[in-house]
Amino acid sequence: LEKKLTGPKSSPIQYSDKWKNISNWRKLKMGMSFKEVEYLLGSPEKIKGGDFTYWYYGTTKLTFYLSRLDRWNEPNFSKLK
Repeated sequence: LEKKLTGPKSSPIQYSDKWKNISNWRKLKMGMSFKEVEYLLGSPEKIKGGDFTYWYYGTTKLTFYLSRLDRWNEPNFSKLK
């Protein structure tokens, strides 16, 4: 147990500003996987999981159902600047 507690630390998630690019949001399609969305937008700031999984980028939420993109709204880009 002590070895596990003193073992290597995990590195923090590196967030990307890719989600702040409107052209990346316009490439989203229904049914995309987590990996496909993460490729376009980068890692989300927050995730809430279950059958419905919610990814948050700023105040914008994407909804996945059974691990596939189901719905989303583009962020209000005028408030991001």
